[in-house]
This record gives sequence, structure tokens and C-alpha cells, in this order.
Amino acid sequence: MKLKDLEYYILDEIAKKNFGNLSHHFFETSKTEFENSLDNLKKYGFIQGNIFDSNGSIKNQFKFFFLSEKAESLLSKNVF
Repeated sequence: MKLKDLEYYILDEIAKKNFGNLSHHFFETSKTEFENSLDNLKKYGFIQGNIFDSNGSIKNQFKFFFLSEKAESLLSKNVF
């Protein structure tokens, strides 16, 4: 699977634990594109867990996505 730039940037923010930046506003993209990117990252095993309520707001800032080994390996090979 080839990741889009947005998906790399989302992984990077998760790795840095910048959960407050996990919004389509921060990445200056549409809400649909942002949500599709999150879905793809979950679907292909790059992230696990969920910090969002069903309405899209952050549930709890102390509960966060976990990067899978696959994602950590990918990020360690790429410099942003």
C-alpha cells in the first residue's frame, strides 16, 4: 500500500503524541479526506485504537492511537 502525504503526516503527529493536532483543520484538508486517511491507516494496520467519539470530537486527550510496529518502521525510514 502506498500512503498519501496526509497519511504520513497523521502518523508523524501520532508518533509525536500531538493528539490535539488530529483534525482536518490542522492539516488544512477536507473532513472527508482526513477521515478517509484515518480509516485507511486503521484498515492497513498502521494505527490501533481510537480517540474520537462518534461525532468526531476527541474523547479524552490521554487516550490515544497506538502506532503499530509497521508504522514505527515506516516512520523511522522516512524523514519529514
